[in-house]
Amino acid sequence: MADDDRLGTVVRVLDEFLDRLDARDQVAVVTFTDDATLALGHTSDLGRVRDVLAGLRPQGSTNTGAGVVLGHETAAAGHRPGDHSSVVVLADGMANEGVTDPHRILEELDRIDGPARVVTHTVGIGREVYNDALLSTLANVSGGTYAYVERSAQADRLFDRDLPLLWPVAHDVKTQVSFDPGAVRSWRLIGYESRALAAEDFRDDAVSGAYLGAGHAVTALYELDLAVEGGGADGDLGTVALRWADPDTGEVTEREVALPASLATEDATSPTFDDAAAMAALVEALRGSPHALVNLEQVAQRTDGGLADLVEAARSAFQGATPQRRAYVEP
Repeated sequence: MADDDRLGTVVRVLDEFLDRLDARDQVAVVTFTDDATLALGHTSDLGRVRDVLAGLRPQGSTNTGAGVVLGHETAAAGHRPGDHSSVVVLADGMANEGVTDPHRILEELDRIDGPARVVTHTVGIGREVYNDALLSTLANVSGGTYAYVERSAQADRLFDRDLPLLWPVAHDVKTQVSFDPGAVRSWRLIGYESRALAAEDFRDDAVSGAYLGAGHAVTALYELDLAVEGGGADGDLGTVALRWADPDTGEVTEREVALPASLATEDATSPTFDDAAAMAALVEALRGSPHALVNLEQVAQRTDGGLADLVEAARSAFQGATPQRRAYVEP
């Protein structure tokens, strides 16, 4: 945490977070170096919380696992009826003490008894998060969210868009997309591997889904090979089913909506969708995916220039790549 003023970024990000709380909220602070320490128990006195944060100093070791476990124990013990309890882990990902395997950490969390579910949200801090697999896995399995912050100026974006944990609207959110074989010959889900569920787990409420907060949006991209234009016999491409639990009552609701064939037309796309599709194409090119349909130059041409700097940075980063790898990223 000493590099690049990462601890300073953590403090400034948390200061932004505290500004969004009110007298009903409680906060506890857990720090972790070679072990985890409860620096401050649950309190609504945000001045005390800020004093503790101001006194933090970087140490040499990082036992993320111990910090996550103590955080969950603290959240479970301090839960009050009507609370939405969360653990927010801010770390640079460099876990070098204790248990570093996210699945073993999750096994520890399963043994913590509490009156309510505690969701883990994780935030990677710094220019390079060396073990973001640990942070993202902890969030994904618990149904929480994972975000990344390079500098404190991004704190507004973090809590407004990427990590809207203050106003949960649904827990265990699951989606299941079913395509009509008469309309779609074949399809491919681009990315999203960390959130994939087996089809039989969709209605298994023992299998956790995702957390959804107010203002939170998730984009899933599908590549379709259409069998016919205009959809199947009913004019649709298929259906998408949504299933979620009310964060207050736990009541489970399921809805199903049709996917009209008009969604597959070029006119149906928005600038936001175009940017998301261009970013996905960029990632596939960088990964050397055999499914990559475009190279970096074509990615840049597909956008309004918003990705131009990122594409150029990617091109520079791959200058030393092997010829086989570079074949996917050169014009």
